[in-house]
Amino acid sequence: DTQISVKPTQLGLDQDIAVCRRNLDRIIERTEARNNFLWIDMESSPYVDPTLDLYRYGRSKTSKIGVAIQAYLYRSMKDVESLIPKGCAIRVVKGAYLEPDHVAYPRKADVDENFFKLCVRLLQPDALASGCLVHIGTHDMVLVNRLKTWIAANGVPSSEYEFAMLYGIRRPDQQALASEGQRLRVLIS
Repeated sequence: DTQISVKPTQLGLDQDIAVCRRNLDRIIERTEARNNFLWIDMESSPYVDPTLDLYRYGRSKTSKIGVAIQAYLYRSMKDVESLIPKGCAIRVVKGAYLEPDHVAYPRKADVDENFFKLCVRLLQPDALASGCLVHIGTHDMVLVNRLKTWIAANGVPSSEYEFAMLYGIRRPDQQALASEGQRLRVLIS
């Protein structure tokens, strides 16, 4: 049960969109052949639209593909709303690129609140009915616990979401989540 993630620039997004799509097609072909899953990572803000276009291209070919959405960007809720009707798989992450204040929330508290709102939106009945899958990509245990409380209070089935954390970071918390029966995907760079 292994999944892979790629950055669009690794596929050639900056050089030639046709080459990038061909490279994505090759990975999709392998993903399908192995009954696996492919994630497209999100890079800095100038790449959001081209990455979402690439994701939509890939999604038209397979349902075994997801995309990362960064909670620190002001635009992310709008992007999520555009993806919900397509039943998309979305990994919500906080965001790691240095962005200007007119593009991204400068305060951690605002990023955390938007992260929570994005996850809650993706766990709403209409989003789940459309086929959305949510990967909750954070090591912030305050946020993890807040979401676990909301999920339990709203009866969201565990098949609709997974937690996602990087290998080697907060290992005891990862083990605790797994021992609670939470679905957890460990990401290896």
